[in-house]
Amino acid sequence: MSRSFGDRVAKQVGVTSEPEILSSEITKNSHFLVLGSDGLFEYLNNDDIMKLIIPFYLKNDPDGACNALINDSIKAWKS
Repeated sequence: MSRSFGDRVAKQVGVTSEPEILSSEITKNSHFLVLGSDGLFEYLNNDDIMKLIIPFYLKNDPDGACNALINDSIKAWKS
């Protein structure tokens, strides 16, 4: 993401430093929030992410969830 700031060559092919912002209400039923860049969301959709995270959420293992997301997005990127 940091390359997009002032990167005139990347701007010519559509890279922008303008963030995509989505709003959602956090309620008592909200259990976790996933923040990620295109390195995650380009390779895993929301359903894939939820399937990965929920078992770690149930075990109260946020580090395990993060590692699983990293590993699966790297595998998807390599393939």
